Amino acid sequence: MLWLLWRGRLQFQWIGLIAIAALLAGAPYAGMFAQYGSPTPMTTGVIAMIKTGAQAVGWDGAERLTPASYAAHFVSEFVLEWMPTLKPRNALNYASLAIPIMAALGALAGILLAIRRIASGKAYPLEIVISAGALAFGGTFIIHGIFSYELHTEFGWLTTAYPRYYLPLAALVPLAGLSLLDAIKQPVARARCSSS
Repeated sequence: MLWLLWRGRLQFQWIGLIAIAALLAGAPYAGMFAQYGSPTPMTTGVIAMIKTGAQAVGWDGAERLTPASYAAHFVSEFVLEWMPTLKPRNALNYASLAIPIMAALGALAGILLAIRRIASGKAYPLEIVISAGALAFGGTFIIHGIFSYELHTEFGWLTTAYPRYYLPLAALVPLAGLSLLDAIKQPVARARCSSS
């Protein structure tokens, strides 16, 4: 929508449909906010689970991390929890993380390529979708990190960086990878991107 607005292509008759879609998408969050005072409600059961879990592993009495330390912890947990295990990790567990890490790096390169093509005015529709997905992922990740840090400072809790929360955005990884592959396979695309 921002791209259409930027390019002067946002048609007036679409605004009503966009508003309806936004209201429908936000309805569950508005309902939770009205009922609990937050779009991510901290119910009595959730608080009890967090307190009990933090006490069981000794996080409740531990010194709290600084925001920068917690951010580093959050990112590392996000990577490790792609393949969660309750047992101590072994070499195979760590080696299997290579697959999502490589996929994420390929997607990041595809996202950067898509953003570059948008900036140069030579984007395809796929690159608009990729950039919108990247924006949604980035915004969600920041909100998730802030929410998690608040749980950490209040309860000592240290494990909320679960990638499963991002499954609705999972299509971003193969789409961005396709954008990257397209640029690698087509010299014209590479030349178009490098000339910008």
